[in-house]
Amino acid sequence: MSPFILPSVLILSSYLFGAIPTGLAVAKYAKGVDIRNYGSGNTGMANVTRSVGVLPGMLVLILDTSKGVLPIVSIRILEAKLGSIHGFQGLLEVLCGIASLLGHNWSVYFKFTGGKGAATGMGTLVALSPLSFFVAASVALLALVPFRYMSLASITGSIAGGLALVILSVVGSHPNVWGFYGVIGASLIVFQHRGNIERLWNGTETKLGQPGIRRPPVD
Repeated sequence: MSPFILPSVLILSSYLFGAIPTGLAVAKYAKGVDIRNYGSGNTGMANVTRSVGVLPGMLVLILDTSKGVLPIVSIRILEAKLGSIHGFQGLLEVLCGIASLLGHNWSVYFKFTGGKGAATGMGTLVALSPLSFFVAASVALLALVPFRYMSLASITGSIAGGLALVILSVVGSHPNVWGFYGVIGASLIVFQHRGNIERLWNGTETKLGQPGIRRPPVD
């Protein structure tokens, strides 16, 4: 068997797992609504919380975070049983983390739309580097509490977590390839928040606690 088959299957599985529309499913079950027709139209925790409620939003946060945790943990379990998978240790974890993030942000199940990746990105940090996750979560809270912009917390937390991962990789505490994930992961999350950045700049961004507004229906 080709040494690339198992890694390829794991990467594809991570994408498909990340692409599961958890926010859409939770909002539909909790309130019978298509979350894409409310608020920002995003399927992530912030929009579900704003448009459907706190408890559904927290459930989405847990589920979306698991998208980042479970693929990496699964690889480590396999490696514990089989040994390093054809020399892909470290790199494979990063590629599966990126694949899960891509799936969450651009889901094949819904015409390559999805969330913005902050919770899934945090999940990958939990699995890869708890210290980087602590840095990211701390910075996110410092931005969220005084300003009440979830988008600002997501952006600053993702950048801080990615930077922490890069620094820890440079000093030798983590594999060098994890620093690569720090750059790519943070970039993907910030890119998905480009509309939020524009609204933050213009002073029109919605704050946490403000209700979501009905949007035109999604075809």
